[in-house]
Amino acid sequence: MTTRLVDAANLLPQCERESFREFSRGLFYPLPRADQRKWAEVYLAGLLTLQGRKSIRRMAEQYPGWSADRAAQSLQQFVNQSPWDWSHITRALADWVTSVSRPQAWVVDTAVIPKRGAHSVGVARRRIAGQSRPVNSQFALGGFIATRSDALPVEWQLVLEQDWTSDHERKARARIPPGSTPRPLWRNVLEACGGLGRPGIPLTLPVVTDLRCESGVDRLISALCERGHQFLIGATAPSRRGARPTAAGLSDPFSGPFEALDGFAEAPARILARQVADHGMRTRRRTRLLAHQVRLPGAGGGSTGVVYRQLDDGDGGEGLVRYWVTNNVHLGPNDVMALIGHLQRAKGCVRLLAEEFGMSDFEGRSFPGWHHHMALVSAAGVYSLTGAGFAARRASQDRMPAAVRTGQTSPAA
Repeated sequence: MTTRLVDAANLLPQCERESFREFSRGLFYPLPRADQRKWAEVYLAGLLTLQGRKSIRRMAEQYPGWSADRAAQSLQQFVNQSPWDWSHITRALADWVTSVSRPQAWVVDTAVIPKRGAHSVGVARRRIAGQSRPVNSQFALGGFIATRSDALPVEWQLVLEQDWTSDHERKARARIPPGSTPRPLWRNVLEACGGLGRPGIPLTLPVVTDLRCESGVDRLISALCERGHQFLIGATAPSRRGARPTAAGLSDPFSGPFEALDGFAEAPARILARQVADHGMRTRRRTRLLAHQVRLPGAGGGSTGVVYRQLDDGDGGEGLVRYWVTNNVHLGPNDVMALIGHLQRAKGCVRLLAEEFGMSDFEGRSFPGWHHHMALVSAAGVYSLTGAGFAARRASQDRMPAAVRTGQTSPAA
């Protein structure tokens, strides 16, 4: 006898159930089977409601009407073994984001997921900025749609080292797709921009990312220019000793992969309300940028761009200078700082996913399972920032403040 699946929305507070149902219907409709859609809702509800570690076992224990063993087995099958295509869910997630907000940038940022042991897919010992010793971890790139107030995750790529792609037995055991090979970070960043141009995500959105000490800035710039994307890329370059001072009394600070077209000029920027993503506070600050017009690398002699150095941002390390480069010569200093703010909000979102929504709690060892988990973790993060909150705002706009105040169910957008 088949046990009926209980509505997973009942695991949430009464005031959120209708918005959760609406969100889930819009997100999981690409899944071909009704039981897959239901278990996706159960997993998402677990990510949203459980405190502490969000393991499959704990999700199963809180699901009513089923034994914990049966529910855990079904959830394990859904996340780790079932062959559903996670890209269908991430595209539906991007559709949701663009339906409730106006995209302002496409941000690509990294996530470091510490792991114990060597069996989790993609795990390796890596040197991480700010850490004195290598960290045993998974390393991933996320694509975020940046809005005025948030950076919302809509796709992920797990970065694989040589050990995971050259060992055929290990590769088959982790169900890594055939043909997967290690790629430099700049190439992974380029692939993470694949969402640009989909419905609701204009190709004209600027790409914002930070390569810091990684090589390949010139190749990434050339490839993005070839695709017709605007961008703002953070990087580092060796500083020049004995550089000549400029009219502002400052030195030409670095040697990057660019041909200089003019001298540096001071560009003051007043940032009146800059968001701090992980606490939601607004701070007032004033900063100064140095602007330098350059010839960008690329076929046919490249194109004109601008390099900015944020004077109060510190150096990128011993003998290195931090800078930002863009191919949009019409960006002003305030525009540059706003785009950097989107990147900071993406970093805050990565922390949110790790601390609140179980990004680090995946227990499986397969490549598809990891991407299934990350698609659902992203859904939990997006729902928390746009789901119930958006439904409440919509109710307020419909002049229903009493319903919102009393916690009654309001129609989701």
